[in-house]
Amino acid sequence: MNEINTFGAVMAFAIDLEQRLRNYASDHQADDYASSCLKRVSTLERVRRENVVEIMLEPIQGLTTDRYFIDTADQSPQGIQAAAAVAARFYADASQKVNVLEVKRALERCGKQHKEIAE
Repeated sequence: MNEINTFGAVMAFAIDLEQRLRNYASDHQADDYASSCLKRVSTLERVRRENVVEIMLEPIQGLTTDRYFIDTADQSPQGIQAAAAVAARFYADASQKVNVLEVKRALERCGKQHKEIAE
């Protein structure tokens, strides 16, 4: 169980999650979703760069990589929806742990976009 317990870890996990989802979506010819994931990577990288100085060094608790596992071996049509649901849950959880408004909003926006795909 790997903990996601700092601002940098949250943002790194989010960026990696989007990249994995992009690859997964590309493999399943879900090009619109893959493109959206790539845009979110750019957004998250920008938010991380712009806000790293403002982040308090308060530890983040309650986030672990195990809770947000994506089964990329799932070849069913529901696989992308299930992956998007996991991503939406991560962003909902992470947005509650970060104390900078711009970062919180960016994470919430990412979660909302994934939730739309999941439904």
